[in-house]
Amino acid sequence: MQTQVLIVGGGPAGVCCGIRLLQHGIECVVAECETFPRPKVCGGIITHKTQDLLTSLLGKETFRHCIDESLMNYASDITLYDRLDIIATIQPSRTITIIDRSQFDAALVSEFIRLGGRFASSNAINDIDLRHHIATFATGDIVEFRYLMAADGTDSSVEYILRQRYRRLVHPKPSGTNCLQIDLERSKEMSFTGINIYLDTPLPGRLVWLFSKGSTISIGTDATEPALRSFCQSIGLHVPDSVHACRAKSPASHVANYRRQLTFHDVFFLGDAAGLSNPLSGEGLYSAIQSGIYAADSLMEKHPQKYYAMCTSSLVQLVKQGARYQRLLSRNSWLRRRLISYLRIHPDFLRYVYDNQIDYQSFESPLGMLVHYRILN
Repeated sequence: MQTQVLIVGGGPAGVCCGIRLLQHGIECVVAECETFPRPKVCGGIITHKTQDLLTSLLGKETFRHCIDESLMNYASDITLYDRLDIIATIQPSRTITIIDRSQFDAALVSEFIRLGGRFASSNAINDIDLRHHIATFATGDIVEFRYLMAADGTDSSVEYILRQRYRRLVHPKPSGTNCLQIDLERSKEMSFTGINIYLDTPLPGRLVWLFSKGSTISIGTDATEPALRSFCQSIGLHVPDSVHACRAKSPASHVANYRRQLTFHDVFFLGDAAGLSNPLSGEGLYSAIQSGIYAADSLMEKHPQKYYAMCTSSLVQLVKQGARYQRLLSRNSWLRRRLISYLRIHPDFLRYVYDNQIDYQSFESPLGMLVHYRILN
């Protein structure tokens, strides 16, 4: 098989890259190691900046179809907890849309195929020869390509293979953080609504999120499954033995001296494979889609690698900024307690941060946002 662009990974980064390439008239193939719809560890919030980005890529009608296929719930409130005590409950300026990522990703794949893209599922990559531009897959397929897009997540197989072949040239990334998610069918006893974030939980140093998704409740963390089950019990949620947690890895962007490699020869790293997930907010969907679009657009330029690095510099800046503040808050308990005390007195600051830093893109630092908030109020 021959193609101009081989995309490894069928998530939003890879598929949106493929859709953009097709719009540019560039032939591409997406290879995914799993079968869709695949289980996905994800809270499911799709921010307004992500909705705007997808609308510009897919068109309003197609985007609405993807949302309708995967919509779980609309939420109007976010509650932040210090252990089990409420710090603040806020109502963001815009309604929060919560989707089922498994169904949403599958809808994007269907649109890619509808546009004429080639999609190969259950096809794990085994080897890459950059000298001859050949990729070999577990199924025995051999693909000749001009460019390779690595959109295969935190534990990128592409990165691992290249690191074995070009050990001195490909920077190793730290291992990602193990994340767990348990989905429970909602019962009458479950009174949780909206978005619930637990800081300083009984799980030492762990953050837990609990999202109300219509008929289900999703609870996620980066702790072990027994610890997560224990936490569920502490808030009155019974997890049957038959219900098992879904596992995944998130980028370890918080690790000091984290070295991100966006390109290597004719290989482009996208989304989580490039570490483009905000460690402070935990959001990765926007950066995944945006990096996929940037990578596709870069192939229309004279120097694709330089253009891609220039475009993604803003995303890298946000990751670095988020990592700095995450380390500061995780290591400085006094500062963390001061922030919690401030949020108890000024809950509107939490809404200000969500509206301006998460729901819509802002390059202002959290400290700068605090100063700006104080000026406005």
